[in-house]
Amino acid sequence: MLLATPLCPDQEHRRNGVYTFSEGTVWWYHTVFCATIDANNVWLGTGTYTLTSPNGEILSGDFVNRAQLPTYGVPYPARITSGTGAYTGVAGTCSIDVYLVDGPLWHVEDPNRPGTFACDVTGWPSPPPRRR
Repeated sequence: MLLATPLCPDQEHRRNGVYTFSEGTVWWYHTVFCATIDANNVWLGTGTYTLTSPNGEILSGDFVNRAQLPTYGVPYPARITSGTGAYTGVAGTCSIDVYLVDGPLWHVEDPNRPGTFACDVTGWPSPPPRRR
């Protein structure tokens, strides 16, 4: 996390992750988003993300979400806006459940409760994956 940047006046976050989906494929996740926490401890985040398949094909999207902190499995919707290769022309929404707990300086993802990542996609070349 970065404090104020030209992109984000409050907090800028960059996150990379690896997701193993139910059929065994591994996809890479990257997101950049801005976040604020208001006086009532409500988190508001807006940003973009990419999911990269094992073949290098990409799903891209954006999101605007809010949640009362700490969160315990709040589903964050993320819109799919584009795809490459076999995923060209797909559309839909993904839901990312995240558990955030108080960290030393900020709210951090709870390592004992991994979130889930599921998508409802039209135009998908095969059944959409679900994270284990």
